Amino acid sequence: MARFFFRDAFFNGLLGAILAVYARGDGGLAKLVRPATVAAPLAATGVLAIVWLEDSASNQREWMAVIGYSMLDVLFGATLVLAVAGGGAAAWLCQLHVARVLGKYSYALYLFHFPLFLWAESHYHSPRVAPVKDLLAQTGSAIPYFLAYTVSVLTVALALAWLSWHLWEKRWLSLKRYVPPPGRAAAQPLPAASS
Repeated sequence: MARFFFRDAFFNGLLGAILAVYARGDGGLAKLVRPATVAAPLAATGVLAIVWLEDSASNQREWMAVIGYSMLDVLFGATLVLAVAGGGAAAWLCQLHVARVLGKYSYALYLFHFPLFLWAESHYHSPRVAPVKDLLAQTGSAIPYFLAYTVSVLTVALALAWLSWHLWEKRWLSLKRYVPPPGRAAAQPLPAASS
């Protein structure tokens, strides 16, 4: 039961729902700034402790799967509260150009990164990759290969996210002007259907 409750998707959704309720209430997320300043470092410390004790951040390890990823949810939720309502370093980081660009493409990155990592992992032992792997292994560490692997997958994911934004998402977002927020009139009337 604990494994189900604390699985990343369920806990992430629960935490997101709680933040949404607070955001719409009186005072918004400002009420959560003080708890967030405590929760973020505690959650980060907890995740680092689990990674250190298990010598892995893999969700296949029991402690990381049950508690570690839930702590990451708390860390990211607290960081979101601090960025939106708390000002300071978190807000400053989120206003950097690179953060705003990544934010623009973040949904597509979210959609594409995992299938790409699975695809890349399936080719990890491919004979075509062996020369690169052997070259990078001469350093005596797996870190150069891991970095090359991660950078290559993220580069492809960013390219797909860019395409997704310009070919799909931007077109849908342009329709927002026809859907008013609750309590307001539409900015523009819907275009007449041509016959």
